[in-house]
Amino acid sequence: MKFFSAKNEFLHEGYDQLQRQQRALDLKMTSVNRDKQTGTIKDYFVSLDKCTCVDFQKRHKPCKHIYRLAFELGIFDLDETRLNAQLSTTPKSVHAYFNPEIYFYAPIPKNFVVIDFETANDFRDSICQMGIAVVENNEVTTTKDFLIRPPYEKFTNTKIHGITFADVEKSPTFAELWSQIKIFIEGQIVAAYNMPFDLNCLVSVLKFYQIPVPDFSAFDVLENVRDCAENYDSELSYCINHRLVTVAEELGFAHDAHDALSDSVVAAQVQLWLSENFPDEDTAIHCTSLAAFFDGFAQEKFPLEVLLDFCKYNFKYGSRFSNKKHAEFFKLLEEVAARYENAALYKFCGKFYDEQENIPRAIELYRRAFELDSKSGVKTRIRTLEHTLKKNNRR
Repeated sequence: MKFFSAKNEFLHEGYDQLQRQQRALDLKMTSVNRDKQTGTIKDYFVSLDKCTCVDFQKRHKPCKHIYRLAFELGIFDLDETRLNAQLSTTPKSVHAYFNPEIYFYAPIPKNFVVIDFETANDFRDSICQMGIAVVENNEVTTTKDFLIRPPYEKFTNTKIHGITFADVEKSPTFAELWSQIKIFIEGQIVAAYNMPFDLNCLVSVLKFYQIPVPDFSAFDVLENVRDCAENYDSELSYCINHRLVTVAEELGFAHDAHDALSDSVVAAQVQLWLSENFPDEDTAIHCTSLAAFFDGFAQEKFPLEVLLDFCKYNFKYGSRFSNKKHAEFFKLLEEVAARYENAALYKFCGKFYDEQENIPRAIELYRRAFELDSKSGVKTRIRTLEHTLKKNNRR
């Protein structure tokens, strides 16, 4: 009953697992042996820790058949109302851990941290090695390599990376190493080769140890490789695929594939090659939160134009800003506007309050924009709002 023990409750919380539980509601057991805690569903033989279906054989995680058997045995609850509620609030993928509205395109940073994980098995929180390569001013300046004891003794990926449980049995857990790792993540721009995989690993292991996900930004080196291969005639255009081992060989970088340290260093080298050969190329940068977004400007990691473009885009395609969700955003935006003395940012703040029908506040911010730049395009709007305010005050 390892899947249904108290310490493995987290296994059932992901979006995909909740979907399997939901599908289990529609299944009917062909037979059940309550003494042996086994059963059959059509042609599949099911126990509480195994199933002959393809889904279980590929993932080694509870499938819909296992959930149905556990429900029949009274070990696991399948409540449709609960499942619908959880599915409506559970992120579908790692990208959902980032604020979906806080991403933007920006020049590739000169300072970032590349991470790479190797896992013991198909569970994303089964991290057994982590590699880190720190890039400062377009140079790899620091590298770190951690062997990590995962929450499981089962190693099915040894044939890929060569690490066994015996190799990490006496190593610290991710939670014990977090104080050392956190400084490379929190408040940083993090990069990875195939970002969804590595960030899924990071988020999953933090969730397992009940550690809050910190504020940071991230971009995907693999996506940058694909973009440059598609849009420019270069060595990358002739690669048979864009796996890291293939790209490293094409560009002449020494690479020990599936060693987390080597993977992180080579991914950094690939990104630096891209930055050198395609200096005008932008990248999509995702943020975990507004705090991470504004941290980029506080530490001058991103140019001010990025913030302006972000606001222009959101207002252009129908305002996505609401008072409830974005008041804090515009409070922070005002602070940036004041620091940079930027009329355009004050105008965006004024427009936000204008759409929220907070006329006095909108006028105040529009006036500040006009004082800084008389051609900011707010003069007529100020007059209109002042007229509306006078009209309202007469009532």
